[in-house]
Amino acid sequence: MIWCVPDINECLSNPTICGRGTCVNQQGGYTCLCPPGFVLVSSGTCIGCGQLELIKIFEDFRWVSGIWVNFGKSQGLWCCSLKNGIHFPIDLTPEHGRKIIILSTIVTPGHATTCVPDMRKSMCYRQYRLDDYCQHPMMSNQTKMSCCCSVGRAWGEPCEPCPEPNSEEYHQLCSPTPGTIINPITGEVDDVDECQGMVCQNGYCINTVGSFRCDCYRGYVYNPSLLTCDDANECDQSPPPCGRSAQCINNPGSYECRCPDGYKLAHSLRDCLDLDECTDRPGLCQNGVCTNFEGSFRCTCNPGFFLSPAGDQCLDIDECTRMPRTCSNGTCQNTQGSFQCVCHQGFQLGQDGDCVDVDECRTQYGICLNGRCRNTIGSFQCSCQEGYELGLDARSCLDINECLQPGMCSKGVCQNSEGSFQCTCPPGFQLTHDKRNCEGNTIW
Repeated sequence: MIWCVPDINECLSNPTICGRGTCVNQQGGYTCLCPPGFVLVSSGTCIGCGQLELIKIFEDFRWVSGIWVNFGKSQGLWCCSLKNGIHFPIDLTPEHGRKIIILSTIVTPGHATTCVPDMRKSMCYRQYRLDDYCQHPMMSNQTKMSCCCSVGRAWGEPCEPCPEPNSEEYHQLCSPTPGTIINPITGEVDDVDECQGMVCQNGYCINTVGSFRCDCYRGYVYNPSLLTCDDANECDQSPPPCGRSAQCINNPGSYECRCPDGYKLAHSLRDCLDLDECTDRPGLCQNGVCTNFEGSFRCTCNPGFFLSPAGDQCLDIDECTRMPRTCSNGTCQNTQGSFQCVCHQGFQLGQDGDCVDVDECRTQYGICLNGRCRNTIGSFQCSCQEGYELGLDARSCLDINECLQPGMCSKGVCQNSEGSFQCTCPPGFQLTHDKRNCEGNTIW
């Protein structure tokens, strides 16, 4: 006779048999289904990160480089390694045998029951080369999940390549649908919002489920390789936007037309017109005459001025410095556009503006009266007639009062006259031969 023993439902008889896992009863046994962040160990229960110290007794785990690694038969499981108060996930797949940082949180040792999403943000790169060279970073830092599960190709500092699509590591990090992730808390598929600083620089980004749309600003074109809006170089257009000798200068999102010297922009801001410098530039060619030409002008300076090195002004010529011998017999004073001579005494300005001698004997009436005038360079001399002497001003001859001279006309009466004198002798006396004295008749 065969006796059948009824199946025992361990899930009902011991509700905590799977710890934080879900117990599934089977004929003659049970199975524990562990939630994310827990490990099914050989005792048949689910162990969380806060119970990491229990893992040390299981032969499937070994301490490698500061983390616990499963070298047993568990496939695709995850747990956390406590290091400096931070719980890091451990790839429990035997063929990897290395740490993969996907989830982390700062917790109190012994209290964590699950690993939360890794919210660390770092540089996300659009391109990655095999020599570990990352290019074209996103506009803002991203989590590894947001970066690698959408448009990123490398992440972190130093950068590391994102998992290859359809690889085991990719499936552990991302959902099967590009541009989405598996929420490690809810287990649901969440869309990655690429518009949050990842793509569409210089454009308006519109997020869609699993993707996005980028409408570039005016002056930019979409770059499908870098997923950004690059500046559109309008200067490379055919025909070029600037005409008639205008130079096209490209600017971010725009351009400008620049005209060469002697031209100005037309109202269209694309063509160049001749600039009439003589009209549009007040003060041009001052002290000269301005003549306009196509694209240029010319200054013709007035006498006494010379053209400046820039060719736009007429500068005064300092004749006193340039011609040191100017104003001989005088002092040279520079004036605007000319000069003047301040002549020394005895000289006057001649017809050529220089200082010439003044002939005082001819030009000054009454000079050297009662004498003879002799002109000299810059002056004159008076030679007085007999009976006259030169005055203190050296310009006139004054009568000499001979009667005041000692011994003049002794024994007689002296009478002065203009330029001479007369001696009158008393009776019995007569004038001497020089007529300056009286002498008596000698009686023997």
